Amino acid sequence: MNPLQRTLVEKAGHDDGFEHVLPPAGDAVILASARHRSQAVVTPSANGFEVRFQSLSSALVPELFRSFEPWAETDDAFRVNTLADLAILLRRASNEPDQTI
Repeated sequence: MNPLQRTLVEKAGHDDGFEHVLPPAGDAVILASARHRSQAVVTPSANGFEVRFQSLSSALVPELFRSFEPWAETDDAFRVNTLADLAILLRRASNEPDQTI
């Protein structure tokens, strides 16, 4: 992920419910919040971004799969093609009722 992409992903996180950026893990951006329990791990892919959520709520990922495209190779990650799609996914994840502390 180049520095511009990283900055845009961090901004999308900040604007859409994930206001903290944790120390990087390789090429991934790890987003978190003080307002809910989830973390989002965003990595670049050939056609956009792969997003995985780490959450204490077992209902978050199944609920998000109702509206967002799963990553083809796995059953716990999402594929988004644009930063706008990433923002929508992050906003939806941060607003899930079981997520609020």
